[in-house]
Amino acid sequence: EISLRQFVFDADVVIHEAGIAPIHTPIAVLNELPDSIKRKILVVHCAGVPDTVETEIDGAKVEAKVTLLKQPKCGAQHTVALAVDRYVAGRADERQLVKILSDVFFFRQLPPKKIYQILTALRREKYQADEVICDRGELADTFYLIAEGQVEVVLGQDDATTTTPATTTVTTTTTATTAGAANGRRSSATLRSGVVGNAANITLLRGAHFGEQALRVGGGGSGSSGGRRQAAVVAKCDCVLYSLSANCFREILGDNFDGVAEQVEMQVKKVTEVRPWLREVLQQHYLFEKIEEYEEIAAMCEVPRIYEEGTVITSEGSADASLFFVKEGTVRLEKVDSDAGATTTIEFLRIGAGEAFGEMSLLCGIGRTASAIAHTDCILLELQREKFLLLLQRFPSLRYRVLQLVASRLEENKRVGDTIRRINSRRRPDQKATTATTTTAPLL
Repeated sequence: EISLRQFVFDADVVIHEAGIAPIHTPIAVLNELPDSIKRKILVVHCAGVPDTVETEIDGAKVEAKVTLLKQPKCGAQHTVALAVDRYVAGRADERQLVKILSDVFFFRQLPPKKIYQILTALRREKYQADEVICDRGELADTFYLIAEGQVEVVLGQDDATTTTPATTTVTTTTTATTAGAANGRRSSATLRSGVVGNAANITLLRGAHFGEQALRVGGGGSGSSGGRRQAAVVAKCDCVLYSLSANCFREILGDNFDGVAEQVEMQVKKVTEVRPWLREVLQQHYLFEKIEEYEEIAAMCEVPRIYEEGTVITSEGSADASLFFVKEGTVRLEKVDSDAGATTTIEFLRIGAGEAFGEMSLLCGIGRTASAIAHTDCILLELQREKFLLLLQRFPSLRYRVLQLVASRLEENKRVGDTIRRINSRRRPDQKATTATTTTAPLL
């Protein structure tokens, strides 16, 4: 309590962990702080704030009422808004926008001058919970950045991977039934297709973007494939978005529009093609299962490549460092049997659609520990090491998972070597090497 009283509580909000001493501060101790400080405190890391606590007064234990201490409510809709000077708030918003723009993979090839022009051209828009931001089939004439809140990408019935009960099907209406109707806004009841809250829908958080169709060649409804929205987007809570119109984007790029738009077109086409599939794969991969920015990872991958049956994808000992995702087909992993000669190999694993291989070289930068060969005709997606290092900077939590995965893979690599040696010890001198199948994970 003494050290707490000596602490300078000069913040507007103080988030304090409560619990059992000495690691955490008991509620009874926090309750002894002055009321002016307790009003600022949000208590976390505990089941709840009790009505009373046991304290000691003049050597006697008594029950004291807990006052002013409270826990924060969960959910983006309960975000604590602090009063901030307009100038300071404006500078903070500007810095936030610069960071968000820098993370948009479509703009990475643009010079700083063009980024600044885009920054100053953005329009700030507010949406209330359940308001429709854009609907499927509408003209794709605007690109959006999420500054505050969350939005839900509502997939159509033909896009969804789960079946929605008929009792929750949304029917099309011609007028909005919420307060948004007064200002021309629409509620989710007006959606052309899809169901809000469907498990197949995608939630985008602060810092994400959507509406990239507007940046494509022919975006904005000029008749190309990029002219119409492919899904609806609804505000999950009160949101602040920044929008950029397709016409404004074209004007900013000027003479460079065609070149940049071609790059955007290629990126959008690639992301659109592999996003649904890659999302499912990444959710099952230990490294990426906690990352929601599937589009960014998809954009960093190379264009899907076809490998014919028997093609050597990577060779044992080679210095290339990439992670491969199998979109279609089967890949077999082989190691050289050193006891049987350099030309003799042993197959120890097959990788099928939806799986990945090549983690060791990607993570450690070492030579390939096995060869990967197309067992059937395959379509693979490649994530190169340079792009993966950018992901490490973007998502610091990846580093801890990398360390854990490297330790696991080294142990598995040792186990494969022991398996091969056991096979060799049981083989007659005149017997040719045979295929060994293990259940270990890919080690390249």
